[in-house]
Amino acid sequence: MTRDRDSRTAIASRVVPRYREIYESLRQKIVLGEWPPGHRLPSEHELARSFGCARMTLGRALGALADQRLVTRRRRAGTVVNAPRPQESVLEIHDIEAELVAAGVVYAYQSLERRGRR
Repeated sequence: MTRDRDSRTAIASRVVPRYREIYESLRQKIVLGEWPPGHRLPSEHELARSFGCARMTLGRALGALADQRLVTRRRRAGTVVNAPRPQESVLEIHDIEAELVAAGVVYAYQSLERRGRR
């Protein structure tokens, strides 16, 4: 009996909420360019009907997209795809002097040559 309950709990913990499935489906359309920036999504009623879900469930998925800044939702104007955000820098350039001093290393340098702009 405990074994059955454990297996049901394990299965239930892997179930993806419906709004999350809808979110992923809509997100893919945006990320893959099927819906470009500025594209107005179908109305909530149309989307809910096409996904076979309640408008509240769809609203939660659209809210998650808005939280990720993939779309902008406006009452009576609809939901519009946003332009992609600029990528944050992947490479951080650290101050070598500060890192060496923090590590307790004595740091000094001497400039050998100064070049002007061409």
